[in-house]
Amino acid sequence: MSILNAFITPDLGLVGFDTEGVMPDGSVVEGCKVIVLPHINAVIGFRGLDFVQATASPNLVGFKGTLEALADDLPRFLTDVIKHCREHYQPPEEHLATNLVLVGYSQAKKEVVGYMIKWEVGADAAQSELIVGQSIAPFWSREDLPAGIHADRQGMIALAQHQSRLSRERMPEFAAGGRLFIAEVRRDSISIQKAFEFPPRLEIDNQEQDQ
Repeated sequence: MSILNAFITPDLGLVGFDTEGVMPDGSVVEGCKVIVLPHINAVIGFRGLDFVQATASPNLVGFKGTLEALADDLPRFLTDVIKHCREHYQPPEEHLATNLVLVGYSQAKKEVVGYMIKWEVGADAAQSELIVGQSIAPFWSREDLPAGIHADRQGMIALAQHQSRLSRERMPEFAAGGRLFIAEVRRDSISIQKAFEFPPRLEIDNQEQDQ
């Protein structure tokens, strides 16, 4: 899957995402896991298999409308994308689990807002929820979260480093590395900068392509 975290305050949205992917032969690669929509001052982060993102991306890049309209339609849209991928790629159902994070400045609410849209294994439709404060993935339990994480850039970095360490200990096949980028969304700007590089890792044998 991926590291995909979001911190939301009224004036600032932070979205942290890694770049690591794993090919079927176990080779480790890097890929893009975010779409920038400057016309609605928003970004969309992805967590899931790459063909789901590739299927969804053209319509998202071409979206015309408001942030609210996109947020309202994303559950329906992701449901259609999953059904298309199921039919044309025929992956195991457990490989279709997908999370999208939409973070942008809402002209209607006059503040930064965030939404988590997810397709869970065995679901009939994607579900959406408003992000209140933070969204963290991967997330195992409250006890696994490092203490003293603040909703700022340094907190995002510390959280991602911790998630990567746990992922490599517990699920070595889990794609959580490469580089961490942080998108910063404000009322009139979007910026994306590399935060750090994760420690290098050995190639992974016999794993499905993953993000």
